[in-house]
Amino acid sequence: MSKQMLRLEIITPNYKFPEGDKEGAIIEVDKVIVPSAMGEMCILPDHAPLLAMLVPGIIRFKTSYGPEEFACLPGVVQVKDNCVSILVGEIWGSEDLPQDLEPPPKYPNDPKKEREAELLYRAKLKLRAGN
Repeated sequence: MSKQMLRLEIITPNYKFPEGDKEGAIIEVDKVIVPSAMGEMCILPDHAPLLAMLVPGIIRFKTSYGPEEFACLPGVVQVKDNCVSILVGEIWGSEDLPQDLEPPPKYPNDPKKEREAELLYRAKLKLRAGN
């Protein structure tokens, strides 16, 4: 009996998986962990249909080649029929990050934007450190 898997699709305007193209790629994974406004959310096969907002953080999943992690901007995740679709403005793999990360910018008149910048900065630091 084969293990049931999820199909994962990550769509961004400028990131491309090795197997995919600029429109996104679909890969099979056993679970996906995404950063939601309520904390990390783990999505397993046969998950109930879901549409949720993502905050800056780390997307984690495991393929047949091993674990993968990407820092991401805010976005949306949809789960339906064992397919997980993630739409974000940008994602970064550890190899995409500069050695010296700049501290997040300050937005004194926009606390929400400042919080998102801080969350993204922390996600990039964790990713670079290997968690």
